[in-house]
Amino acid sequence: MPCLAALLFQPRGMETQPVLSPEIQRRIERVCAGLTTPVVEKDDPHACQTLQDRMAADRVPGVSIAVIHNGEIEWAQGFGVAQLGGAPVTAEPSATPHPN
Repeated sequence: MPCLAALLFQPRGMETQPVLSPEIQRRIERVCAGLTTPVVEKDDPHACQTLQDRMAADRVPGVSIAVIHNGEIEWAQGFGVAQLGGAPVTAEPSATPHPN
């Protein structure tokens, strides 16, 4: 199972893949559709949230996500905006992390 990590920096030489395989696209969709809470109780209808719902609940306008698979960055993508009314988030690292 891939490891999910916030992308705070980008190693030199890493470039965003312009075309992703269907398998990688399915993995991205699973990340966006299937975030779970730290503790999952049996039959809890709220145990799984979409990335969009989690961002709204936590009042986070945007995030960059990188998925590490077999020790390498498999994919990285930005979701949402850097700040309300601002530019879209990209997979490129921010010069400084933005606290809530």
